[in-house]
Amino acid sequence: ITFPYIIFISLVSMAGGILNTIGKLIVNAFTPDCLNISFILGALFFADYFNQPAYVLAWSVFVGGILQLMFQIPFLKQIGCIPKLDFNFKEDGVWKTSHVGYERTDVAITSNTANFNLASHLDGLGKSRGTRPQMVNITISGAYVYSASTTAALSLDGFSPIGGTIPHRVRILVKPNGNIIGMSGSAGLKSTQSGTGGIGGNGADAIKLGTGVELYIENYGIIAGGGGGGGGGGFPAQGESGTGGAGGVGAGWNNSAFVSESSSSRIGAYGDSALGIHGGNGGRLGQLGSGAGGYNDDSDSGQNVANPGTHYSQYAESGDGGLPGSAIKGYDASRVSFINTGSVFGDSAFKLKA
Repeated sequence: ITFPYIIFISLVSMAGGILNTIGKLIVNAFTPDCLNISFILGALFFADYFNQPAYVLAWSVFVGGILQLMFQIPFLKQIGCIPKLDFNFKEDGVWKTSHVGYERTDVAITSNTANFNLASHLDGLGKSRGTRPQMVNITISGAYVYSASTTAALSLDGFSPIGGTIPHRVRILVKPNGNIIGMSGSAGLKSTQSGTGGIGGNGADAIKLGTGVELYIENYGIIAGGGGGGGGGGFPAQGESGTGGAGGVGAGWNNSAFVSESSSSRIGAYGDSALGIHGGNGGRLGQLGSGAGGYNDDSDSGQNVANPGTHYSQYAESGDGGLPGSAIKGYDASRVSFINTGSVFGDSAFKLKA
């Protein structure tokens, strides 16, 4: 007699959780009284109909379970939360996934780390990324995750959806003193009349997102690709001899240190002699490097010409600026969610690049 009460009280508990969530606390608080009322009415009016008094209590439990559920139903209707049975196990012709057994890994990066590759890291831990979906939390605190080469500072490449449909999930928390920084573009070399100024080097990406990964970013630090290097100046004046100026390096990670946007290393050098083309400035974080341009006049300082700061050099025998790295390369809005954007730097054409 009392066994169905298990079903009723389970539904009552679920409904009570829904009602508590939206603030209808009184409804859930009064619901148990329905069971007490069932006991009282059963003892007063139906005890004489049973040979053994225990039976009236058993039936009161059964009826009380129904009364509790029926009492909550009107309030569930008010908020449009009446549960419905659904025996359709497909959605758009595809079987629904009811449970996914993710394999979890927590990664804490607290010291400067070059070219962190998540796939290689998980393989080293013996994780089953080829057969089980991965759920990874990466926390970066008090450190630079940087690129020491043209590859990304933090690579999420090398993953495939499990079974072709179930993605891996990665959450990156960058704390206020954490950074994900691409390599800075190298400076374009200066040249004499017999040569051409070098093109500024390209900056590297901060994050490389591969297929099969859903990415969640909570950023309170800095995420940026390296700035492009400045173009090197040449010496296009005929019948003269001299040398142009070297370009500046882009902002980002350079060799063993971070080059900030205010660093003098970003500033292109003037030509070594009059009429030598000035080197271009290195780009800010995630920004294009400037091409070589401008010069000092050999006879009249009033005719000196400043570098126009364009990406492409407007002068013969001089180098263009380098391209910047992206904050996220392989960006797909359907697979990237920013919980907190923070400082994500870059040129609008390169910052979040597919």
